[in-house]
Parts: sequence; structure tokens; C-alpha cells
Amino acid sequence: MAQVKASQAAEVEDANLRADALVLLAAVHYSLGNFATELIALRQAIDLAPSDHHVLAKAWFGLGSLHYRAGRVAEAEQALKCSAALTHEGEPVHAAVLSVLALLPLARGTPRTAIAGLARAVAGNRRVGNRRGEAHACYHLAIALDQAGMHQQALDALAEAEQLARELGLAHLAALVAREMADAHRDIGSGEAPERYRQAIAELEAMGASAGLLHAYHGLAVQLRRENDKEAARRAAEKALEHSESGDPAFVALVRLHLALLSDDQAALRASLAQALSHPHRYYRALALCYAAAGDPVAARRHAKEAMALIQDEGFEHLLREEQTLAAPWLGTPSQRPPPAPDTRLERPPRFRLYLLGDLTLEGPEGSRSRVRPQALRLLAYLAMRRGSTVDPAQLIDALWPDRGNEMRPTMQTLIWLLRRKLHERLVVTHTSGYAFDPDALVWVDVEEFSRSLRGERFEECISLYRGELLPGIEWADLERRHLENRFLHALERLADDRCEAGRSDEGIELYERIVAIDPLAENASRKLVACHQKAGRHDAAQRFRREFAQRLEQELGLSGD
Repeated sequence: MAQVKASQAAEVEDANLRADALVLLAAVHYSLGNFATELIALRQAIDLAPSDHHVLAKAWFGLGSLHYRAGRVAEAEQALKCSAALTHEGEPVHAAVLSVLALLPLARGTPRTAIAGLARAVAGNRRVGNRRGEAHACYHLAIALDQAGMHQQALDALAEAEQLARELGLAHLAALVAREMADAHRDIGSGEAPERYRQAIAELEAMGASAGLLHAYHGLAVQLRRENDKEAARRAAEKALEHSESGDPAFVALVRLHLALLSDDQAALRASLAQALSHPHRYYRALALCYAAAGDPVAARRHAKEAMALIQDEGFEHLLREEQTLAAPWLGTPSQRPPPAPDTRLERPPRFRLYLLGDLTLEGPEGSRSRVRPQALRLLAYLAMRRGSTVDPAQLIDALWPDRGNEMRPTMQTLIWLLRRKLHERLVVTHTSGYAFDPDALVWVDVEEFSRSLRGERFEECISLYRGELLPGIEWADLERRHLENRFLHALERLADDRCEAGRSDEGIELYERIVAIDPLAENASRKLVACHQKAGRHDAAQRFRREFAQRLEQELGLSGD
């Protein structure tokens, strides 16, 4: 129906209306996976040269997004810059453009570079009230975190994206989120992964989302291979390639290579490797070389050396843990399933407890505060926030000592030595390409427990863990601090909703007031607070708060609160 209406509107005489209708028509074709038709509609919209800059900006944005999905990074960047030039900060389209520009490092296979930009994109879309843009930015942030090996953090971002997608009725995005969740559960060794793949595939097939099915079936193929079900994995890879026309050529080349490995087809493996290495996507290149090293005994040593160079340069060491059966022939690692998720390991009592919310504190095995130098503790906190990822020494130095550069490398190394000596544990692990917070160390971290509680909808527990803002006063934590505060406000709002629905209005009002005290412009919470006062018969309080909120909107944003 939407396609018919948009097609009819695209026939009108007015250039602005026609262009706007063509942009809408392109969006419909995108949701249906008709990318060639989407491209035609967007180019027609741009060729009309509408005088309405907002309409033209949307068309360029759509074209940039399409080029990005097709792996045409240079064309995507050019189109997105055209869109950015037609918009201004504070406009939803501008925030959306910046979100996709932040994705370009991800398209080049450098996820660690993409993470900071995508975190800013989430915050920017949230600031201008572009919830649709926020949902997509959360989803893409999760992909970057997952490729960087930060799977628990990826699950947190996906939980936010899923909630927004469901609330906004974005069924296509919700299905993509479900698929990415399956990938994250697969990579932490969770037993939930197979069922999650089946659910995601069912959702994607129901809406004919071809590009999503390409990724979902390939993810399932990886899962089945790790379970040593090679034949089922081969069939899943073949199903993935049925949707190859909708995919990024770099990813399609990787899937072809994986199928050649599963089929023991040496000729196809070598041809597919050449195709995979012709693309600049560094993450896919690293995986492709791993596949080739496992499947081509003649050139295994050379492929292994190239793979290790990429893995170490980009901090992809997590691939060696996740793909142990591939790594075994040339790294001498035991061929076994990946270790279970950190949640499972922490069923045993933790030796240390690291508090990042409120005062930065490390407690030892007896519950006493560990006497660690503040600088060493801040270094540990930085690595703990990136558990599962290897951090380049230059990145660590830049975060802890901005503008000091390489002169601080000896200090950094001394702090790591002091941590190990003082705690009698190797909480910081040294890799060739940097340092990591030991994923096997029994360290309870309040931020991780906060995230697990929120994902499990244990809102009271979640709120009790939030003793204060994340690492107050530490500059490198600014983005994470805003992100955690927003998630805390979300927990407060969900608990307040539950209280009001249960008839406990006083408790609900108190929780909504906590939200407004932290974020005076929180529109949803303010509206619910007014409704809660009215439901409780406190009409004067509702009217007073409505006036106060309208005044804040006018003072801060120049908007009417009517």
C-alpha cells in the first residue's frame, strides 16, 4: 500500500513533492530489499534538484546509506557530505548523516575507530529526539563492538536498539537486531545462539529481508561449523549465498570463501581468497586469511603470517579465541569450543570487585579496599570498560595522558607492573598488539552487573548498583558516562511505569521526579509524571509541573511546551 501511494505521489508536478515522494518510495524499496529500484528512485529525486534543501538532503542521505550497504565507501562518503552540507546541527537528518559517516571506518574493517564516532552518533540522535536514528546508531554501535571483541557491551547496545525498534514499530530493524544478538551470543559461547539464529531467520524471511538473511545464514553456518556439524554448516552457507545480490561484495566474498572451506574445494578456496583480499575491509580480510590457513595446507604458513599481522595490528585477538578450530593447525592452540561467557565463570566467588559507578574502588578477596595508586586504578578501569578487546598502547596513553604522547610509555608499563605486583594477579594481559583486561580473571565489575540486571529487567537491582555517575571527572569516560546515565534513567522510567500500573502512584511519582531532577528536559518522563499526578487526583500538582516544564522548554530550546 505504501509503495502504491508513494508511486502515485511521485507523479505530481511540484518538484519538491515529487522528490519527497521518491525518497519515500526508495525507503519502501529498501525495506523490501529491492536495492536496485531504491537506487533509481534516489537518483531521480536528486536529478529533480528540489529547491527544498531538507528534501534534497534526505535524498543524498539515502544514496549515501545505500552506497555504504553496498560497500562503496568512497561514493558513500561523497553523498553523505553533500547531505551534511544541506543540514544543520540539531536537525534529525543531520544527526542521521553523522551516524552513517561514523560507520565508514566499520566499512573499512576498523571497528575500534568506529566505536567512538558511533557512540557520539547515539548521543547526538538522542539529543535531538531522533529516536529512529538513535535505534539505528545503537544497532551499528553493537556491530562495531562485536567486531572489536566486546561482545557483552554489544549485547547492551543491542538491548537498547531492540527496545527502540519495538517501540517505534521498526520490524525490519528489530529482525536485524535479533540476528546480531545471535552473533554476539555465538561469540561468547552461549547455548542460546542456535535458537536465536532460527528466530531471527524466521523474522527476516517473513519480511523478505534478503540482506539480513545473507548475514543470518552465514552466522548460523559459523555456529554449526564450531559445533563440528560441517554438512549442516555447508547447507547454511549455501542458503546465505542465495541472497548474495543484496550484500556488501566484501562480505559476499567472505561467505564464498567459507563455503569453499566447508566443501573442501581447494580451487574455489583460492579463487575466493583472491576476491576477498581485493576489498579493503580489514576485519573480513583477517577472517578470510584464517579460513585460507585452515583450508589450504600448501599455503597455510603464509596465510597464517598475514592473518596474524592483521589480527595484531587491529586488535582482533578475540578471533583466535572464537575460531580455535581454525587457529589450531598453525598456532598450536587446543582444538576446542570457545570458553563460556563471563557470566558463567562468575558463578564462582570473584576474587576482586571493581566499582566504576561513583567512587573508583577495587576491593580485594577479603572485601578490603586494595591500596593501588590512583593512576594504576584508572588504567585498570579503562581496560575493564573494554573487557574482551585488546587496547593499543598508544590509545591507552592518549586516554590517560592526553597530549603527552609516547613519553608516557615507561610510566604506563610501570603502572601495569605495579598492578601485578600489588594484586598478585595478572589482571592485565599483554598481547603483541597491546593490553587487555583478563577475560578469565574472576573480577566482578559493577558496570557489567548493571548491564546484566538491565537486560534481565531487574530494575530495582539495576538502580541500586548505580551509586553515582561513571568515573566522575575522568575525561576519557565522557561518552560512556552519558550512555550509562541514559540507561539508568531508562531503568528508573521502567520501574516507575511498573509502580504506576500496579497502583503505587506515590512510588511512581518519586521515581519520575528522580528522572526529571537528572534530566529536566526528559519529555516522556515529564508527561508520565503529569499523568500520574492527575490519576492520583493531584490536579494542582499536575498543572504546576506542566507549566514548569513548558518554561524549561522555552528557556533551554526556544520551544513551546503546549
